Amino acid sequence: MNYEYITAIMLSKGSEAPLKAFLKTMDDQLSLSSPLPVIIPLAAYPAPFPPDRVDRGKLRKLESLSFSGLVSKEDGMILTLSDPTLIDRAADCLKGIHGKEKPAPLQNPLFSWKGLMLQPEGFPGYRKEISNLPPLPRMNWHTYRYVQLKISWMDNGAWWNHIEWEILWNIRKSRSAK
Repeated sequence: MNYEYITAIMLSKGSEAPLKAFLKTMDDQLSLSSPLPVIIPLAAYPAPFPPDRVDRGKLRKLESLSFSGLVSKEDGMILTLSDPTLIDRAADCLKGIHGKEKPAPLQNPLFSWKGLMLQPEGFPGYRKEISNLPPLPRMNWHTYRYVQLKISWMDNGAWWNHIEWEILWNIRKSRSAK
């Protein structure tokens, strides 16, 4: 069994209705399917770490999430952020504690895309061109969750058939002062 610990942004429960409606419309045309939750992946680590590594002051200063468009590449799909630098600023919310430096992230192709991951690259699912999709609804989230996920999978070539995930911790990001 393989493990990675991913920090990510997840939408707060109850605020996902516009996204779910849009995804339902897309799914009717594209047959999206993902073994992972809908997240904005920030970084992967070889081991878990406690939530006190998150600098809540920096997290509080992050702006609302808003999306600018849909991007498809090979067999992956994301909603791009209106401000893609938010991902780097969110990843920078980790801090050293107890005399230890910030954990060093792993290299992972999952993190080459900057946005809300609807379909991870490398996962067999839809292979259609995007056409005649409804316009992207205006979606802004002032609150969201900064989470650490434990992802485990079997290394048998078809990782998506044997993947499990769980949220180890989550911190609610409240509306910023902006």
